[in-house]
Amino acid sequence: MCDAQHRGLVLELRRTSASPTWYVRYKSRDTGKTRYVRLGHFPDMSLTDARARAKDVQAEILLGADPRAEDDAKKAVPTLSEFMETMYFPHVRTRKRTAAKDEEYYRLRLEAAFGHKRLR
Repeated sequence: MCDAQHRGLVLELRRTSASPTWYVRYKSRDTGKTRYVRLGHFPDMSLTDARARAKDVQAEILLGADPRAEDDAKKAVPTLSEFMETMYFPHVRTRKRTAAKDEEYYRLRLEAAFGHKRLR
């Protein structure tokens, strides 16, 4: 649902979610795609609070800031599994005799515990 008084303020209610969520909709300057910034959930954030926060976020966007840039930068960092599959294993397969053992150790002991974590 879009707010009639404040352009770009959206309240989204999903069937799978317990509570509605406030978002600000805007166009990215780089790609021109529609992007969304999550403000908060409905019971915790009232309509007046959401409008005030949306106004602040839209002011930042007008000044040239990208509120999603930090999130995009975090997602650009690969997970351990992505790194191992795309960088490490192709490198060691041509340089180590025990590359198969490395892959086995990783798959059996490390992947489940650390594979989903992002490298920093």
